[in-house]
Amino acid sequence: MSDHSISCACGSVTVEVAEGVDCVFSAICHCTNCRDITGAPSFWANGFPIDAVKVTGEVISYVHDKNTRTSCAKCGSFMCEPVPHFGMTMLPASRLSNAMAPMCHVYVKSAVYALPEDGIPRFDELPPM
Repeated sequence: MSDHSISCACGSVTVEVAEGVDCVFSAICHCTNCRDITGAPSFWANGFPIDAVKVTGEVISYVHDKNTRTSCAKCGSFMCEPVPHFGMTMLPASRLSNAMAPMCHVYVKSAVYALPEDGIPRFDELPPM
């Protein structure tokens, strides 16, 4: 296993980042799509170069607004979201053993709770890339 890998709840699917490749972006997202797919009020994601991420096992995908969310076909665990227009695949940071701290909050205009002051930059939508 690489330094950055996750497995689903039942162990049937693994997402692995190539050895020596580090996270390039980390954010807490408050958009409605992330809330819907995770069932949580926000989603902390770590982004890795898209070509460095390998998914093994039987998965299902859900496409919405050009975003493809990938989950385990057996247990339904959300595994990753490739974002080709940013060249990244987003992984649930809370499941990584060495996640990068969030760099910012995104889609704050959609937040369903009052964000405590944490010193992290906030963007109504996405930050300039």
